[in-house]
Amino acid sequence: MKSRQDSAVSETIGTILIILLVVVLAAIVLTLAMGITILPKKPVLAGFSVDVVKGADANPPHALTVPVIRFSEIAGDNLTQEYSPNTHSGINGTKIKLIDPNGKMYTVVQAISLTGKELNKGESFYIFHYLVGEPNEYWLTNDPTRVFASSGVIPFTPHGNWRLLITDEKDTNMVILDKTLAM
Repeated sequence: MKSRQDSAVSETIGTILIILLVVVLAAIVLTLAMGITILPKKPVLAGFSVDVVKGADANPPHALTVPVIRFSEIAGDNLTQEYSPNTHSGINGTKIKLIDPNGKMYTVVQAISLTGKELNKGESFYIFHYLVGEPNEYWLTNDPTRVFASSGVIPFTPHGNWRLLITDEKDTNMVILDKTLAM
């Protein structure tokens, strides 16, 4: 009985597989060297307590009648806020957005009274409306005197159900909180 001659097919397949392996390894080394992430980042997880409280009306006699959103982180990862202190500027990292009853979205900006670079667990933050800067800006502060003192706040307009969205746009670009509130 004659033995079959070995064909060159197995050598060809072996060569192709080795070339493919070298290309894959080179791609992995290149992505690591350039700092490109291969795996997605760990998602940001946080739990919040959210309610509507009554802030001081900007008009005399400054009664506590104007709705203000109060929230605090009760569990989860630390959420960073990047902004320029002592100015009215946007916040990077953890974004807070409001959607009014008509579907218009507003990005909450920091009030001059906001302090700190993180949303710390147990610390209360307040979202309020006031006619400063742009006509329809909504502000964030962690200073309760800003919303309960005589400088006061004005009502959210239009009245109705508003959605509060808190998103992490620094690492994972995901919604952390989506809550509907009657304002």
